[in-house]
Amino acid sequence: MIKKAALLLICLPIIHQVLSLQVMAEQINIVVEGNGSSSNNETNIKIENKSVISQNNESNITNNVESDSNTGNNSADSNGGEVNIETGNVSTDTTVTNTNINSNVANNNSCCNGGANIVVSGNSSHSHNVVNSSNNSSSTTSQNNTANITNNVKTDSNTGNNNAHYNSGDVWIKTGNIIATTDVVNKNINNSFALSQTGTHTSSVVISGNGSNSVNIVTVNEKNTTITNVVNLANITNNIKHKLNTGGNKAQGNLGDVAIVTGDIESDITVKNENINSSTAITTCVSCEPKTPETPEEPEAPEKPTDTPKSTVQSGNGGHGGGGNGDQGPANGAVLPVTGGLPLTYLFTIMFLMLFMLGLYLRFHSGNAPPALA
Repeated sequence: MIKKAALLLICLPIIHQVLSLQVMAEQINIVVEGNGSSSNNETNIKIENKSVISQNNESNITNNVESDSNTGNNSADSNGGEVNIETGNVSTDTTVTNTNINSNVANNNSCCNGGANIVVSGNSSHSHNVVNSSNNSSSTTSQNNTANITNNVKTDSNTGNNNAHYNSGDVWIKTGNIIATTDVVNKNINNSFALSQTGTHTSSVVISGNGSNSVNIVTVNEKNTTITNVVNLANITNNIKHKLNTGGNKAQGNLGDVAIVTGDIESDITVKNENINSSTAITTCVSCEPKTPETPEEPEAPEKPTDTPKSTVQSGNGGHGGGGNGDQGPANGAVLPVTGGLPLTYLFTIMFLMLFMLGLYLRFHSGNAPPALA
């Protein structure tokens, strides 16, 4: 029996805590009303909403392109008849494209941070009521992009350097045409877009119907901070070389006629560096729907402060996290001291103790009962 009594005494505080749990809500509602004279009530509410987005991109790109084409370097020496050297055409086309490197899109939406609705009303004279509310919202977006791009393009084409020496007949040397095209496009490198949306905090304060000489202090501190950091660094190096040859032909010591016709050379080099290190940061402030508490009716002044006063604090979560990696801050609401009558949980606790003590008494004194009648 003693073990059961000890177990009950241990469980009673736990039962009391379970019965007195408060419901958490997003909106912070603070009501200080009906407290007795000379009571001292203080409530501290702190709401923190912190959102941090970090994006880091680094690209190291190296393109080494080499084209070597040759139809020349032909020789015809010491021939007894006619000599005819005709080389073919050479066409090279090189394209290097680096696009859409290090692209960031960040949408940081931290709207709306729950405001506080504060009502201080119906407190007796000479009461001291203090409510402190702090609502801070911080949004930080960081984007860092680094791109190192190196393009090395080399084109070597040859249809010349043909030799015809000491031939007895006529010599005919005709080299082919060379067309070389190189296109290098570096486009959309380090593009960042950041959209931050923050909401205006909606808080309301109502102070009404308090007794004479009462002191009511309400402090509301709201802060909204948005920080966007964008750093883009691009190092782009384009090394392009065209070595094209249809000449350098030689015909020496020939007895007949000599004709040398060199081909045409077309060289086309295009380098495009477009949309490099472009950043767009947009910060918008949107209005949140206000939540105004109902103004309580002014109570009639009682002859004596016999009404049971109450102090209620409903605290919500510390805020809504932003887009990306958002940390939610705590909301700490201090429960106001209770004045006047006892809550039901304490009444139930006392009733359980009285029943338990009565059971103990009947258990150990049952032998003193009068004998039963025959």
